[in-house]
Amino acid sequence: MNNTAAAPTGLEDTLDLYFGQKAPPMPANVKELLVRFAPWVTLVLLLITLPAVLIALGLLPAHKTRGLGNMDLRRVSSCPAS
Repeated sequence: MNNTAAAPTGLEDTLDLYFGQKAPPMPANVKELLVRFAPWVTLVLLLITLPAVLIALGLLPAHKTRGLGNMDLRRVSSCPAS
């Protein structure tokens, strides 16, 4: 029988030693701030990166997005036509 549950035990023990026992504990107010604001920060970053992900997957055409690439430079001219 293949015992896959025992395979990462060494890694778990090593990480527990450094992050659980040797590292100083995080202050309670920092934990409270993380629990309170981390989901909102994650949601905002997800919304910011969503157009880039859709463009990368080909689900949103990049030429239809707004920006400088959408400007028609033939109509934008500072010099009058002669």
